[in-house]
Amino acid sequence: MYSPIANLIYRVNISPQNNAVLLANGNITYLQIYTLARKIASKLSDHGVSSGYFVITILPDKQTDWIFTLGLFILGASTCSNHGLEIPEGIKYDWVISIKSPTVILESKLIL
Repeated sequence: MYSPIANLIYRVNISPQNNAVLLANGNITYLQIYTLARKIASKLSDHGVSSGYFVITILPDKQTDWIFTLGLFILGASTCSNHGLEIPEGIKYDWVISIKSPTVILESKLIL
């Protein structure tokens, strides 16, 4: 199976300062993305997120969502990106990461 983390680490090793993401207001290098993803993984681990957990991200900015997803992959978590939408009822999850509090989740499973 293809691993985005293995690919990112490969890119960091061969060309850390190359642009990974080109944005209108600036660029992000492979090393910057990896560093951010590791910091996010550390913070999420501090909150109790770990390998095997299912985490839903509700983040409107796709670049931010992708970096959080990479951080979750570093921890070994599975993810579902909702890009600012509400969570459909009936989905079983361990954590939700959002910039706002969705109406259908348990507050004890929310990281804002």
